[in-house]
Amino acid sequence: MDYPTQDMVIIDKMPDQWRKDNQLPEQWRKDNQLPVVDKVFKTKEFIGELLGTFILTVVTKGAVLSLAVGISNGEITVSSAHLPSCLASGLAVMMAILVTGGASGAQTNPAVSITMWAAGKLKFSDLPAYLTGQYLGAGFGAIFILFNFRESLGGVGPENIASFPDLAENMGHLVFDQFLATFLLLSCILAVDDQKHSPPALLVGLSVAGIGLAIGRNAGASMNPALDFMPRLVAAAWDSIEKRELQNFPFTKGGYFWLVPLLVPYLGGLAALLVYKFGIIRLRGPSSEPGEVVFTDQPRKVENGQTNLAFVPDIQKSRHFDGSLCHRPATIY
Repeated sequence: MDYPTQDMVIIDKMPDQWRKDNQLPEQWRKDNQLPVVDKVFKTKEFIGELLGTFILTVVTKGAVLSLAVGISNGEITVSSAHLPSCLASGLAVMMAILVTGGASGAQTNPAVSITMWAAGKLKFSDLPAYLTGQYLGAGFGAIFILFNFRESLGGVGPENIASFPDLAENMGHLVFDQFLATFLLLSCILAVDDQKHSPPALLVGLSVAGIGLAIGRNAGASMNPALDFMPRLVAAAWDSIEKRELQNFPFTKGGYFWLVPLLVPYLGGLAALLVYKFGIIRLRGPSSEPGEVVFTDQPRKVENGQTNLAFVPDIQKSRHFDGSLCHRPATIY
């Protein structure tokens, strides 16, 4: 009997026949036993989300500060800065996916993770690693980028790494704007993940850039609670340290607007999931037409007639949005 390889199955998921000591090689057991910390807290996913969100924050906020300095010096106008800012955001998403997609799926956004959990693509026990990594990654990224631009902050202020109302001022309008932006983002992500569009990293990045170009002037189209809140918090702390007194301007500018990008993206993501599930999946039956997705509960076959079980550990927690089993981890890349 051939023994399974390490990437096929983990000790907690293997069939009963492999649990018997007389059939389970000692060396295989040692090689595949998960550390206790990985059973409680997903270390690989945590590091992947931390690094991915760090990259996302550094590139996005670095572009924002660069453009803010240009506007302050009269080199460019606010309108002319809009396009490069949106492109930088899209490229930042693409870079994060390219680097950490294989580790955690490069969700880099708490709203995406909550939506994937609601869709059955993540276990509830996975969320602490994802959310903690995302918020910490955004915080570290904000610290690094403020330090990198420290000589230019006198003219623009650290609060520029947070989003604020621009064209829109009414709170109801701002809530709707953030809801719509996140709804569009998660609709694109769900479609890329479900329909296997390719190249995924580029498509998701371009989606982010497109949404920013369309409605970003209203209030920044943050769409990411971690990417907005943590840089805002770091900016307030940075300003307080520089002036040696408590500064809360990043939280008071725009009234209570800071709550909008912190809370509303979750609602936009869940709404996108409902619309996609009942408006796309339920109305699209299984088909064998070229380019269309055929849902199946059976593992796919690869060369030499072998069954691809490379992601067996994720089978019980990873499903398509119509409920059928998905033989790969939840990912947006």
